[in-house]
Amino acid sequence: MPRALIVSALAVADLDRIYDGVAGGGNARSADQAIDELHHVFSLLTDHPQMGRVYRKRRRRPLRLHPHDDYLIFYFESAPLVEIARVIPAKQNLSDILSDLLG
Repeated sequence: MPRALIVSALAVADLDRIYDGVAGGGNARSADQAIDELHHVFSLLTDHPQMGRVYRKRRRRPLRLHPHDDYLIFYFESAPLVEIARVIPAKQNLSDILSDLLG
């Protein structure tokens, strides 16, 4: 049974930046497609939450990582839900971006 999906405010902002970056060259269609694909992966994660590998163990729940194309999807998984924490380009400095999630 699929779990409920929560997309954090940080992840929504990440998706907005991804859209703007892809559409910046005047290609809104490609930006729409990129966001649609990411949302499809989010849906897959609700069905198969352990698809992603454990990135870092935490006290209550591990932070998981699932790569998709040029992006890294970081999420938390628990019995009732999957929470998308961040969606970042794979080439960014992870330690700066994830410090709050790992703290």
